[in-house]
Amino acid sequence: MVNTSRILNCTLLSFLLLVEYISYGQIPTSNSNFVHPDFDYYSVEAHAKKAPLSGAFLDMLSTDVIQFEFDVQTSPDNDLYYSVFHCDPYWNFDDSNPSDVIQGFTSQRVPYPENSIHTTAVFDHYRFELPNTMTRFIQSGNYYVVVHEGSEFNESSMRLGFRMVVFVEGDHGLNATMTIKNASTVVHLQSHQEVDFSISLANAPVYDMSKVIPVILQNGRWEDGKMNFYPTYIAPNNVLIYDYSNGENEFPGSGEWEAFETKDLRLNGYNVQNYVRIDNENHIYLYPSQNEMNLAYTSRSDLNGASLISSEIYEDDDLTSDYTFVHFELNSPELPNKIILECGSELNRTIQCEYSEIKKAYQATLYLKQGVYNYRFRIEPMNDFEEINFAEGNHSATENNYQLLVYYFDRNVGFYKCGGNFIQNSRRN
Repeated sequence: MVNTSRILNCTLLSFLLLVEYISYGQIPTSNSNFVHPDFDYYSVEAHAKKAPLSGAFLDMLSTDVIQFEFDVQTSPDNDLYYSVFHCDPYWNFDDSNPSDVIQGFTSQRVPYPENSIHTTAVFDHYRFELPNTMTRFIQSGNYYVVVHEGSEFNESSMRLGFRMVVFVEGDHGLNATMTIKNASTVVHLQSHQEVDFSISLANAPVYDMSKVIPVILQNGRWEDGKMNFYPTYIAPNNVLIYDYSNGENEFPGSGEWEAFETKDLRLNGYNVQNYVRIDNENHIYLYPSQNEMNLAYTSRSDLNGASLISSEIYEDDDLTSDYTFVHFELNSPELPNKIILECGSELNRTIQCEYSEIKKAYQATLYLKQGVYNYRFRIEPMNDFEEINFAEGNHSATENNYQLLVYYFDRNVGFYKCGGNFIQNSRRN
């Protein structure tokens, strides 16, 4: 029998020698959540079927499935297919044999769509689920799900890309804990949140600790995540401790997300100032937002950046929710930075705001389906030395969810697996 503890201790020295070459950093953008901008694909979603506000994170041993949905307003020339690929923690396609990670087919035709009902905008609604009777996951890890036009997947046929994580909670006794607190660095004390964590390997088949890769996501968003952490020390029983004081594990707290609701176009929903019909199209004008970047923390309930398609008039929300042009406005002096409007999940399109000298405000318009949406205004850094900010401010008091995904290289199978999806809320430690 292999003595895992002995092997781990023997590799510790070489691991520590490699530490100086490893640095924490942002999540790579390869094989990211993707919506092709040149085609009419809208309301793209991927979430657990039993939890519509969640992301595409699936416990392999559960009975849940991930549901993929989207609308198409201009019918594709060919049938749509989806293909599934196993990836490493950096979202590169790995060398795993498809039959070693998936039972069944790795590519299938997307079921025929359903047509919209009682809507001004005409669209086809597509949906499929994973796993299903023809495709089942037999190994954990990262999976990239690609929707493409025609049965052959290539760069030109790709229309949508989804990041999906399949994990096995407590795989081989692997466990982790998180503690969220105000940042340790003085300059970030009131604006950032710090995530300290530990990983207990127990009986996990890990022979090289440099191949234990933690990933931390804020509110399930890959674009706001960090990875490439290395342990500050190793406690007895192969417990890896990640406790920093120089900002490696600090995240901008941002502010609570703003929100609006358009479930019933006969009424002005929450935060809706006006609704008008122009040339047989729906237009929603929201109340202007205020630049709170230099103000104290403001408490408000939010969905941590999520959105929910919904219509109060008819039963089938996916088919009967109409599309509207939603007009956003941010009262603010003109800034040298770019202002980006983020609305809903990462799969929703972002847009750069334009400044109006007349209104002294930033403006943007998005084409969105009826429902409830969170949104915020991201203030882009001008250089590598400037930090990201938000018009809603950066506050350590903000309520955020953090996910710790633990990947490890299993040399018995020859690829990275995911041994857990551990979640902690910043207000419920």
